[in-house]
Amino acid sequence: MMLDRKESSFLLIGIDFSAANRAGSDIWLACGLLNGDRLRVQSIFPAAQLTDPPAIQRQEALPALVQYLIQHRPRAIGLDFPFGLPESLNPEHSLIALIQNFSRYFPDLIAFERFRKQHCQWGEPKRLTDREARAPFSPLNLRVYRQTYFGIRDLLSPLLKTGRFCLPPIQPAIPQLGWLLEVCPASLLKKENLYQPYKGKSREHRTHREAIVEHFLHQGIIQLDSPSLFQSMIADAKGNALDSFLALWITFQALREGKVANPLTNATYLKEGIIFF
Repeated sequence: MMLDRKESSFLLIGIDFSAANRAGSDIWLACGLLNGDRLRVQSIFPAAQLTDPPAIQRQEALPALVQYLIQHRPRAIGLDFPFGLPESLNPEHSLIALIQNFSRYFPDLIAFERFRKQHCQWGEPKRLTDREARAPFSPLNLRVYRQTYFGIRDLLSPLLKTGRFCLPPIQPAIPQLGWLLEVCPASLLKKENLYQPYKGKSREHRTHREAIVEHFLHQGIIQLDSPSLFQSMIADAKGNALDSFLALWITFQALREGKVANPLTNATYLKEGIIFF
């Protein structure tokens, strides 16, 4: 899917991630152009649409997503999965080193599952940023650990290895590189007092999705290119389309408010990562 990109604008992408076997259907992207302090949302679509025929299976969808991000060179990408592990469980001296050497420590999902079981016998440890952002789950949570594993191994690691991306504020926000940000839509909704059930097929779920989207549109700094984008977020009962929009909003606000350049206030972030919300 090609985007209408103007020289004076910066491309931002929000991604609702999935590690399901059919991840191509559940990973959604929201793409928008940042111009000054305004954002124009151009497209919201599942990762399966990145290829023809559609890349449905995870082993096809994730490489296609990596290539799409490399090709389109966004200024910033907000990704909805944990970028790291709690400091006490990080075998490396930094988050960047963990990402770079992740496959050496965890050559397959089974190895990561063993690691999870070993360290979650008496509860699921959270990072400092998980607690601060009130993230619903630990990176090792039973519902999340697959996203942590495949997100780091098959997205972060290959993107960083290209030398075209960086992880601010863990790394300097170099303008020539694409910025990879860990985002959490659930944390955003809690902050905005909008944390209510919106994933489901009931009329109430649909009403909640509408209320969430309208809340952000009414702020007057973001617009949708087409009414169909609004409808796609409301119609998607799984909430993936809406979550990608929220990931895009967080990314937009992080740049708009200069958060990516903020100095780190705690060295723990260098080993664990930091959530934007």
